[in-house]
Amino acid sequence: MLNKTAKNLIAQGNALFSERATLDSLWQEQAENFYPQRADFTTSRYVGKDIAANLASSYPLIIARSFTDAISTFLRPKGQQWFKIITDDYEELDNDSRKWLEKATITMRRAMYDKESGFDKATKQVDADYAIFGQGVLEIKPNFKKVTIQHKCYHLRDCAWYENGDGLIDTIFIKRKPTALELKATFKDKIHAEVEKMLSGDNPNPHGIVNCYKIVIPNDDIQPTPNGLKHQKSYTAIYLDIDNQHILEEVAVDEFGYIIPRFQQVSGSQYAFSPATIAALPDARLIQAMSFTLLEAGQKAVNPPLIATQDAILNTPSLEGGAINYVDYAYDERLGEALRPMTLDKSGLSFGMELLQNKEQTIAQAFYLDKLNLPPIGGNMTATETTARISEYIRNALPLFQPLETEYNSAMCSLIFSVLARLGTFDPNVPDGLKNADGRGKEIKFLFENPLIEAEGKDKTQKFLEVKAALAEAVALDPSSANIVDIKVALRDVFNSIAPAKWLKSEEVVAEIENQQAQQQQSQQMIEQLGQGAAVAEQIGKAGLAINQAGLM
Repeated sequence: MLNKTAKNLIAQGNALFSERATLDSLWQEQAENFYPQRADFTTSRYVGKDIAANLASSYPLIIARSFTDAISTFLRPKGQQWFKIITDDYEELDNDSRKWLEKATITMRRAMYDKESGFDKATKQVDADYAIFGQGVLEIKPNFKKVTIQHKCYHLRDCAWYENGDGLIDTIFIKRKPTALELKATFKDKIHAEVEKMLSGDNPNPHGIVNCYKIVIPNDDIQPTPNGLKHQKSYTAIYLDIDNQHILEEVAVDEFGYIIPRFQQVSGSQYAFSPATIAALPDARLIQAMSFTLLEAGQKAVNPPLIATQDAILNTPSLEGGAINYVDYAYDERLGEALRPMTLDKSGLSFGMELLQNKEQTIAQAFYLDKLNLPPIGGNMTATETTARISEYIRNALPLFQPLETEYNSAMCSLIFSVLARLGTFDPNVPDGLKNADGRGKEIKFLFENPLIEAEGKDKTQKFLEVKAALAEAVALDPSSANIVDIKVALRDVFNSIAPAKWLKSEEVVAEIENQQAQQQQSQQMIEQLGQGAAVAEQIGKAGLAINQAGLM
């Protein structure tokens, strides 16, 4: 039983949306300049509308799209296993435990990329919302029909949320507009009587809209049940009919169920901003105004306005090919041409184009595109120069993508793993190596692969080559200096950065191989020593025989 009535929940949701009403206006303007597909925060859009009709230049849209694609590429590179399930003590796990984690990784990826899960579509939309508006809302829930998962991105216009004392989002209100028919199909006999009338009354309207809220709140807000016990699960999900102030469903759930990555927050607000669009918005406005002006100026330069002598032209002037313009026969051409183009100053066109290109470059910088491309490596560059470039690239890109990896990728993968585990998707035979002393499973974490990680691997490779070169110089001066560097540890660290784990042999296997090689070498030495001893004995025997023969003679 809810401690808060339906009426109070509706008031709480309405207050949440009212508080951020002005934020919708900002998002609307950002969408109009960078993401017109989403430009329906404060206006309604009909099917077939030219959503970019207000723009004279597509450059801001292209740059925003490139930034969104860069986020997708860094977080989820196509064509590779971009995440790996691990534990804190992964390097110390036995082979069975690692095999279980590898199998779970493959199973989880298949579930995510199932054709009905909606993963690609939803994450692509969240990437764009994150890039342009500073946050996105991704729902991850079980699909009980197929025993898998579903992903869905919600429009920010329809979402509002609270933070708890730790700064984490734990309460969300989502506006929904299902039809009466959809509510009946989902909630059966739980729908309100007024909705039943829409389906079978005197004036049925089965496709009429019913305003609803989807709500998730922590169970701290739930009143104890009659036996004095609270729900054992952490959250409660509520589906609420706003129009009829009627709670359709209240279900206890294990997880919050929503991933809301946020770009840059300011104190005092649970909503974030995109520093890219905040920096680029003034220049985007200017580019559109300048483009309109330059287009108009270019049109005048190519097709200039005309000057006509009054009463000298007998018909409306026409500039079409083959047209004839009649001039009064009595007009004296010595007074000037009866119809002539107006002389215009075109010197400002080149300055305008130069200024426009400058603003385009500024927008590209606002969207970090000057920091996201790996600098060219090779040619006549020294190892030091190569290392410096890679290090600079990592320094520039790391502050941008490291928070994303934690707040977006890691949170999303953790929630997907939890949902799949509850559905019984993974192998139930969990090795003892993945259990704590009390029998509970160890904490699952994720290791990600992306271009930034690859760049770090290249950086380690360059450092290894530098150490190798320095060591060679040092050994030439003092052979004992070779003992300073543990080559095996350094080489394994480099390989771990640039090679898949299945390519490498474990330290135990390598140690066993080295032990076998040492034993073989020792056996070979013994054989050689025995061979040398036999040769010596043979020589001694021959020498003794020669002495005896000499004595007899």
